[in-house]
Amino acid sequence: MAEPPNTGDTPILSFCVEDVYGAIAQLEALGGSLEGRVREPSFGKVAAVRSPQGQLISLLQPVAISTVSK
Repeated sequence: MAEPPNTGDTPILSFCVEDVYGAIAQLEALGGSLEGRVREPSFGKVAAVRSPQGQLISLLQPVAISTVSK
């Protein structure tokens, strides 16, 4: 019998990606689910995805250096 997904406290896996929306689509195709919404603070786009096994995955698409105001 399969164990239920872990939705409690788990380590967060964090990754920098080139395309946060593309990474979300790939993870959803593999059974993951977006937690909340994609946020856009000054340093880039940030999202949290829950894996089918319940692990929380943090995605960061950093702002390109040339677009950061000085």
